[in-house]
Amino acid sequence: MVIKDSFILHNFDSRPVRLSVYPADLRNLAGGGLAPAQAYEPRLGAGAWIHFKPMIMTVPPHRREEVPFTVSVPPGVAPGDYYGAVVAAADGDRRKAGVHIAMRAALIVHFSVPGTIRIGASIGSLRTHSTGGAESFNLVVTNTGNVTFMVSGAILLHDGSGRLTDALHLGAAGLYVVPGGSAPLTAVWPRVPLFGQVRASAAIQIRLNGRLYRTYTTADVNLAFFPWKPMMAALAALIGCLVIGWNRRHWLARRYREWREDRGLLAEIRAQRRAERSGSYGRQP
Repeated sequence: MVIKDSFILHNFDSRPVRLSVYPADLRNLAGGGLAPAQAYEPRLGAGAWIHFKPMIMTVPPHRREEVPFTVSVPPGVAPGDYYGAVVAAADGDRRKAGVHIAMRAALIVHFSVPGTIRIGASIGSLRTHSTGGAESFNLVVTNTGNVTFMVSGAILLHDGSGRLTDALHLGAAGLYVVPGGSAPLTAVWPRVPLFGQVRASAAIQIRLNGRLYRTYTTADVNLAFFPWKPMMAALAALIGCLVIGWNRRHWLARRYREWREDRGLLAEIRAQRRAERSGSYGRQP
């Protein structure tokens, strides 16, 4: 089955725009989200189902150009969601402060092949990291099914008695994950206590067409908080005071011994002088 359609390139600028127009696959990004492939990359996915001749065209100021294309899904494709893109890129990269800047606009083409829907998600382990007096949480959600879903989550914090003390938004709201794609979710807890223990877990909600499909809950992560830096600083200050006190006492003891020695020496000198004076007075001319 072949579907015919077209897209329109509209130049709102007062200058002509030179564009490179091409079909492309839509790639999953390592940090989450999607982006169209580059023009030189081979089309191995749904981008190969979009047919028109890649071209370089110039759109006059305040004018628009219509580009026809066709779509054909090959036979035997498994049911599910597939994505391609039609890309219009400014011809030639621009440089700014030594950085290449490529300006592209993409029209996402969504293919939905009918058949049995399979919803699946893999929830990674909840990981924590302490930095700058705060605690960060992160995990990765992977779509193992054949349809796109929306994911949202929260970090649930419980104290030692099991009471819920705080909840943190995990990731951006309304984040879509395509089949085979992954989305890293992060949250930061800035109000970390000085003392105590906290149990942290993540609640992940999967929604399909706006309806809640399933809620996943990760295993608990136990966090212990203790003011090591202030305590170490106080301990270092205490050790410093003890060292200073010991040095002061040692210095005073040494000074006292020196004073005793000086005093004894002074007494010997005085005795010797008295003896000399007594001898001179008793001598006859």
